[in-house]
Amino acid sequence: MKRGTTPTISITTDVDLRDCEVLFFTFCQNNKTIIEKTKEDLTFNESGFACDLSQEETLRMANTSIVKCQIRARLSDGKALASNIMSFSPEGILKDGVI
Repeated sequence: MKRGTTPTISITTDVDLRDCEVLFFTFCQNNKTIIEKTKEDLTFNESGFACDLSQEETLRMANTSIVKCQIRARLSDGKALASNIMSFSPEGILKDGVI
């Protein structure tokens, strides 16, 4: 993912999350939360969800260290879930800032 872009991240899960009560999709870098999306921010289907990021959000990512992300959710039956931690290295851009 390049900083300063507006990507859509598609996540496939082995659990149908459409009826979850609470969901957090958290992005951390250098042990600090830089982006946190909630259920209301996502578009769901039976196999997962899609998450849109803004230029402002991707510009929060430094291209010098790895970004980690994880899903945490509470289902309608009260069970709490956490995904594996996923990670990626954001790519730099030559001209910084929102365009």
